[in-house]
Amino acid sequence: MIRGATATSAGLAMLVAAALAAGSARAAGTQFSCSGVKIEPAGRAQAPITAKLSLLSPEKIALTVGDSDIRNTVTGDNQITLNFRTRDFTGEFFHYTNDLFLIYHSGHLAKLSCTPAQ
Repeated sequence: MIRGATATSAGLAMLVAAALAAGSARAAGTQFSCSGVKIEPAGRAQAPITAKLSLLSPEKIALTVGDSDIRNTVTGDNQITLNFRTRDFTGEFFHYTNDLFLIYHSGHLAKLSCTPAQ
């Protein structure tokens, strides 16, 4: 009885691992167009902001903010968030909602909504 339960548990674990790997592979190659607002530290003024985000692999992204290509380093990627950093800000992309947050070292915050690019 225990031997069968162990085999079932191992099979279930392999199925879950395969599903997680498939989710990561599906995200690779996905491109997003993003738009939102950049909020000043005092919260009084907002400016429009646009970005393009390409998920090249679990360890690499391409990011353009406005017309500038931004060098970045991916610091983490799981089923919920993709985290990265740049010279000017830290970024978090939420896979479930396609929300992108850019937290600037200056205190500014950008909140963008992303849609898959056609």
